[in-house]
Amino acid sequence: GGYLGGTAFGRLRVMPAVSPKKSYEGSVCGLLLTIAASFFISHHWPGLLLDFNSFAIVALAVALNLASQAGDFAESALKRVIGVKDSAQLLPTFGGALDMMDSLVIAVPIAAVAFRVWS
Repeated sequence: GGYLGGTAFGRLRVMPAVSPKKSYEGSVCGLLLTIAASFFISHHWPGLLLDFNSFAIVALAVALNLASQAGDFAESALKRVIGVKDSAQLLPTFGGALDMMDSLVIAVPIAAVAFRVWS
């Protein structure tokens, strides 16, 4: 959602020195898609979100979306400090995977805590 929204509408850059293509518009589109997907999941697989109420679903979606963006920015900042364009240069075998999973580094622990607290 963030990529599609940013590509279509992105004008205002969030942190151009760290990640020059990330835009506020893309972030908002990603957030809206995360919230919509969370409600879709809660409707079609109610046990998966432990029967969260609407507030909890939105709170979890917002927290996970922001955490995933933070993970992406953290990995981008690390690449800037080290001076590489992508993680594949840093870790030849695993770098591409790191670029795809950077958003999970912060989001997964937050999801685990949220499920532990709300279960």
